[in-house]
Amino acid sequence: MQWKAAEALGTLGTEAVDYLLNALLENDIPGKLGAIEALAGIKDLRAVAPLIYLLKYDTNSEIQWASAIALGEIGDPAAINPLRDALMNPDKYIRFGSAVALRQLGWEPDTPENKTWQLIALQEWGGIIPLGKEATGPLSRVVTDPDPDVRYHAIETLERLHVAIPQNVCGSMLRDMDGKNRWKAIIAAKKCRVPVPYLPWALSKRTRMRTSPEAAATLNFLFLGLGYNYLGKWWGILIFQIYMTTLLMFTLFPVKIIWTYISLIFLQIPGIPIPIPVSVIFAIHAWDIARKMPDL
Repeated sequence: MQWKAAEALGTLGTEAVDYLLNALLENDIPGKLGAIEALAGIKDLRAVAPLIYLLKYDTNSEIQWASAIALGEIGDPAAINPLRDALMNPDKYIRFGSAVALRQLGWEPDTPENKTWQLIALQEWGGIIPLGKEATGPLSRVVTDPDPDVRYHAIETLERLHVAIPQNVCGSMLRDMDGKNRWKAIIAAKKCRVPVPYLPWALSKRTRMRTSPEAAATLNFLFLGLGYNYLGKWWGILIFQIYMTTLLMFTLFPVKIIWTYISLIFLQIPGIPIPIPVSVIFAIHAWDIARKMPDL
């Protein structure tokens, strides 16, 4: 409703600008997004400074992204410098919106480095290759981007450049948390002039993402099936559902009373439909699967 109200205000033209600017001061994200969209359609220059402020300082990436696009739609050259700075934002959506806005404003990169940042923001990785050595700096920063797909393309592009990759950059690439990116870094490592025996040591410095065998075993012992689900096995949740359904059945009276006596005979915990020895077997099985999972 708030977004539609802001959109309707946009149809009123400049008369609505003051109301829309006041909406930018609110904490409601959908309302602010609607106001930004309406201001982009009205194209009143009074909105430029508030939108630049949102682009620079708002804590919500959607607001920053929408502000960048709106600045391009309004078309005031005063937004060029803030948008150019936003090309190096850690968020790929903000970078993309800023690059699109800069194109609308007619901005052309004045240095190979700025050209590289523009192409990174637009995800036009192939266009970076002809820039050669000049593209190394921006790409070296993007190999630590929060988005794994961006990191992958950055590593791949560095590998395709006919230049040596700085060793500290190779270290960052090899410590990537994503397995696909680490393998790509291994392939690119020959450009770093890094000795092959160094590679396992560099990989060992990464943040460990391996699942815990102990956690898988504990989950399977207490809640049959959840241990498998924790390990990424899709059928784990099906086993857990069967387990919970059976558990619910055995809590019903008088089945509960009968089952309590059976439990004492078969080493079961009263109210739990799986005998302890069986739970132990499933716990060991989950532990064994986790232990054999590749760590690299």
